Amino acid sequence: MDQLEMIARRLKAEAGKYHPDLYAAHIVSLIHGVTHPWNAALLKQLASPLRQLLYLLNLNLTSPVQEQYEEEFSDREDWPKLVGMLNEMDTIHRHEYGELKPLVFEGELSPDELIRRRIVGIGTYIAFFHQGPLHYEEQGIEKVEAIFQQFNAELKQALGWDATDLIALYDHLDDLRQAREDRAMMKQNLPEPTEEEFRDRVMETLKNGGSFEEAMRSTMTGHMGMFQYVSNPSSVHTFTPEDLACFSPVVAALLPEHFAMERAEQAGFLYFSQPNQLIKRPILKLGKGSYLITDFRLLLSAMFSFLQEQCTAIIKTKDRVSKAKDKFLERKVTELFTDFYRSDPKAQIIPSYYIDGSERDLLVLSGKTALIIEDKAGKFREPLFDADKAYDKIWSDFKSTIDYGYEQAHSVRQKFLDGKPFDLLNEKKEIIATVDPAAYTEVYMIIVTYYKLGQAENDLWLMLDLFDDDVYPYATCVDDLENFLLAMQKLRFKPADFHRFLRIRGELHGDLRTNDEGRVTGQFLRHKRLVIKNGRYSFSADDDLIYDELYSTGLGFKKERRLAIKQDPRIRKLV
Repeated sequence: MDQLEMIARRLKAEAGKYHPDLYAAHIVSLIHGVTHPWNAALLKQLASPLRQLLYLLNLNLTSPVQEQYEEEFSDREDWPKLVGMLNEMDTIHRHEYGELKPLVFEGELSPDELIRRRIVGIGTYIAFFHQGPLHYEEQGIEKVEAIFQQFNAELKQALGWDATDLIALYDHLDDLRQAREDRAMMKQNLPEPTEEEFRDRVMETLKNGGSFEEAMRSTMTGHMGMFQYVSNPSSVHTFTPEDLACFSPVVAALLPEHFAMERAEQAGFLYFSQPNQLIKRPILKLGKGSYLITDFRLLLSAMFSFLQEQCTAIIKTKDRVSKAKDKFLERKVTELFTDFYRSDPKAQIIPSYYIDGSERDLLVLSGKTALIIEDKAGKFREPLFDADKAYDKIWSDFKSTIDYGYEQAHSVRQKFLDGKPFDLLNEKKEIIATVDPAAYTEVYMIIVTYYKLGQAENDLWLMLDLFDDDVYPYATCVDDLENFLLAMQKLRFKPADFHRFLRIRGELHGDLRTNDEGRVTGQFLRHKRLVIKNGRYSFSADDDLIYDELYSTGLGFKKERRLAIKQDPRIRKLV
């Protein structure tokens, strides 16, 4: 047994000794409050809060069922033990499989090439395992509706439910959660107790055997809901079978049958990088028959995966789901740029045009700037645990998305560089526009992906071979692009600011150390530039918090949820 396995078994034994309901409530409270200030001291020691919390929770759920459990969990005494072992495992991984693993200079690859591949493997691993679902619920819901509702008739006939039913379940549970949370966060205009009333309440509680903490709570009448919420945020994530009585039995059964789980021993689950069943089944069945949702964005992602599996199984044309995903991405990107450039009445948005007999996705002409945009849904597979063995799979996914998109965008950019007017055609080979390159002084290429590819997407120097004397495109996933464009609109940025960002962003490739494009765009939103410190661009986890700040009062999604509540001054904001 190697050292990593020894620590993993110790950690599983430590996590497994707690009552699953108690332990789950504590972990889910931390997941729910990852950005809350009162959790900062507990979570700052974790390299990947969401993923590591899910790992700790699954260790408990896959531990042997016991007759007796420990009924208390202490942040002061028990939590440091778990964190210490997590950090030990992370250190071993970095030395044996990650960036500190000794390089073996064998075969035909040069030392520089080995190092480059190591960086790609590590960056992709970190992006996949150390980051959770990086989208807002509006984005997850939109994907389910846009991609799967076209299969509703077939789903209903074969299974008795459809995509609309799944979203209705999600909406219902989310409404329950939000109503409870809003009640807790509502500021109550109650008079503060006088000094005499304060003293009497404290003394009365202590006299009746209450603790000092309970005595202090008794004085906080106007903040009681907030106090209770902070002490156990997971309480707003629970539901009972009775809460689903408004649905048909077939629909109500979907959640417990396909998305819920309870503690059952799985001796083989030990490591952080192993498939975690909570990703597909993010609902826990508690001891008293109620259910606990670990995270609502995880539930949306699980619903998407479930629909994809079910549709693939029942439809006759096997590539319909992937084509639906392609069409969604194409429509979404066109919509995003059309909305953003409304402030420029002279801007031309030209989707699905043909040039030299080949179809291209989108061209935006604004002032003296041209944007050549290609959309690539493709695929992105889970990276291997050993970074040195991961490169071939990563390169295959990269080639079918960003590399292919770049080749297509470059062919259009070359037309601008040639300097001769050229025609854009529709599918009927009719001229829809004629472009004179002399009218444009800036030409940018943008590759929009469906999936987030991590550092290989953020720092294209690592994997993208440019044509002679060419420049790097801007590559980003559709969710990050939407967040950025909406935030710029809310903060009253202009298209010229976006063009300036593209110019600066293109200079970062080759010297970028981040797996999260939101940190780069977040820093630009805060400062209207990218900050240089000690001669280098640097990005921190704090840079992308601006998105949550903006979202807390409405980021600008067309079907933004709870907008009236977000803008209600009576509701406390925790970001």
